[in-house]
Amino acid sequence: MKKRSILFLIGLLLLAGCNNQVDPGSVDTPSSGDTPLSVSAVSLSGSVATKAAQTNGIIGVFRTTANGYTALKNVQYTYSSGWSTSSPIYLNASAASVCGYYPYGAAGITTSTDPTNVTLTSQVYSTAQDLCYSTLVSTATAASPGVSFAMNHAYARFTITITRDASYSGTAAISNVSIANASIKISNTLNMTTGAYGTGTTGTVSYNPGISSIASGSSATTQVLLVPTTMTGNLNLSFTVDGSVKTASLAVAANSLSTLVAGGNYNINITLGANAQPESNCYIVAPGATIYIPVSRATTGNAANFPSGSSFTTGLLWSDVSATHVTATAVGRYIKVVAGSTAGNSVVFAKSTGGTIVWSWHIWVTNYNPGTTANTGTNTTTYSYNSNLWMDRNLGATTTTTATLSTKGLFYQWGRKDPFPGSTTYNGNTEPTLFGEKTSVTKTSAPTGPNLVASIQNPLTFYYSSSGNEDWYTSGTGTQNNTLWYDGTATKTIYDPCPVGWRVPYWAGGTTSPWNGLSTSTWSSGYTWSSIGYFPASGRRYNTSGTLAQAGGTGLYWSATVLGTGAYDLWFFSGSVYPTDDAVRAHGFSVRCVKN
Repeated sequence: MKKRSILFLIGLLLLAGCNNQVDPGSVDTPSSGDTPLSVSAVSLSGSVATKAAQTNGIIGVFRTTANGYTALKNVQYTYSSGWSTSSPIYLNASAASVCGYYPYGAAGITTSTDPTNVTLTSQVYSTAQDLCYSTLVSTATAASPGVSFAMNHAYARFTITITRDASYSGTAAISNVSIANASIKISNTLNMTTGAYGTGTTGTVSYNPGISSIASGSSATTQVLLVPTTMTGNLNLSFTVDGSVKTASLAVAANSLSTLVAGGNYNINITLGANAQPESNCYIVAPGATIYIPVSRATTGNAANFPSGSSFTTGLLWSDVSATHVTATAVGRYIKVVAGSTAGNSVVFAKSTGGTIVWSWHIWVTNYNPGTTANTGTNTTTYSYNSNLWMDRNLGATTTTTATLSTKGLFYQWGRKDPFPGSTTYNGNTEPTLFGEKTSVTKTSAPTGPNLVASIQNPLTFYYSSSGNEDWYTSGTGTQNNTLWYDGTATKTIYDPCPVGWRVPYWAGGTTSPWNGLSTSTWSSGYTWSSIGYFPASGRRYNTSGTLAQAGGTGLYWSATVLGTGAYDLWFFSGSVYPTDDAVRAHGFSVRCVKN
């Protein structure tokens, strides 16, 4: 069988060839004048080889109504250490038309089954149902009674391999698997003399794989035979895992699934984890919820200091709510994060065995669940503007109520992945007291640089700069890094501070600001635009000192698009809006994320 592999994030699929074992069985009783027909060879298509010296297997051979025969004849033929000429199939005329199949009795075939109308049913794999067959041959004569034919698979086969990740805490009992597509066939007919399929009946293939448990870090497989078909759209899978239904969808065209061919092997691999997340620097977590963060991001973005497989410890770096706002526990190659009942912001870390922070993650605890289309309902609101889908609140904000502290969110230096907290009041500039390992923001002059590694190891240190490029990344006139938040492609960078599926806004091609076109509107310690929502005047952290300033009076928002030694930003205050402003990168501004 041809092999195709498909990688997927929740489960599994594998396929093997027909394990055809051909062995002795009963034969026709000869009658006067019969001409013996001996089957001299059988081979199977694809990756399955001819079976030699096997036992306990029986092939079937059909004698058809062609060439003067008046009735169907379905007999078994045997094979052990070689094709037996001492146990022939006897015919009643000088020529024969035959087709063969394995195993004998497969798919409900009986001695009276018509080989031009064999029923196929999508079902759990077994060797007894994995039908292999040959098309009609008409070469046996009295002078040359031997005939050879090659066998083909009647079904496509899926092997689903489900791997239980260390993050999953259940027993991983799989009690149901469903495979659905508008063109999936639950049954069909096959003409074994021509190899032609009928039109068939479509539906969902569902079955119980009987997987009672999967050990942590181990895998289990389940195989299903599928009637060959052509599919479009998505292949939808569902798994009942420990009593809970989990679903997944694969784009047919993108995963080489458009045609399920007979004899094809389709491998789908699914990993079962407990809310295991993709790599990111920020995660939206509902109050009271639990997620698992892959520590692999520390290797992706900081491999020199955290090679793959390195040991680590974890904990709470800081929180603007309490010392128990979130808890962080190392579980395998993940950090288990449990959110408290209160909305707010926390940062957790991974440290190397030497005690150095190798990565940190912003945990945004909020009931906000941003939608995928504009204004999609309660607490999911988004806005479409300038070809972007915008969140309705700042990164780190927990409400959209005008002129309130909970609307302000957090501050970011351009290009850095980690947040800085703002003032303790909406209109004030008072440094907050934090909770956790760090209780306050550290402010220090930016070293000569480059300072990317230093920023990773010291996520709550604000590197200020008042000379040269005025960039935290380098001091004075050192070389800047223009690709930290936007590298000129549609791919989100590994230093982007927005949650999964979202990113810092940019203007493709770097030609202007993503807020281009905004003007003054309704003012309430910030502007409300009908096209893009409420932007609070959250203020800033100054590039020259890291101190808080202008809270309640000025709004400044980063874009990911650079301009010279600075970057585009949105700047406004009462009576004035500058949508295509640019600022030096050491500033700490707000961020409003857009759909990735």
